Amino acid sequence: MKAICFFLTGFLLLQVQLLWSQQLPYKVASEYEAKIDLSFREEPSQDINTFNYTDEKKKPNGPVAYLVINFKLLVSNNEVKFRVIQGSKSKLEKIKTGEVKKIEMGFVDDLKEDGTLVQILLLDDKKKEISQILISIEKDGTFLMNGEKRGKF
Repeated sequence: MKAICFFLTGFLLLQVQLLWSQQLPYKVASEYEAKIDLSFREEPSQDINTFNYTDEKKKPNGPVAYLVINFKLLVSNNEVKFRVIQGSKSKLEKIKTGEVKKIEMGFVDDLKEDGTLVQILLLDDKKKEISQILISIEKDGTFLMNGEKRGKF
């Protein structure tokens, strides 16, 4: 029951986020840079004294692919802050033109498992939303930015 509630809550948040994001214009691709930084890290291990009742796949042993996106604002249209929203997590930071911000996405296998949507909102000094960038990773590994295919994991 708890898993169903968690799924429904996540699904509803995603739908609200998608509806809200459709009203805000996308940031023009030539005005920002988003570089993929793929590294290999050890996944945190599960406590050996705990039993998982779900039908999850067994996690691989050893390092696995971990995704970070290095985001750089090339042109600012009075955008001085950016908010990164991933699921129920949100982070607000100041940003300057030419400054690189790291967006920790997570382990690629986890991102592909349910599909992932990350919304970057660019805001003015009064926290008014100016534009957005949508980053999504689909279950098949397709990587999209603002609906445009950028690759596959």
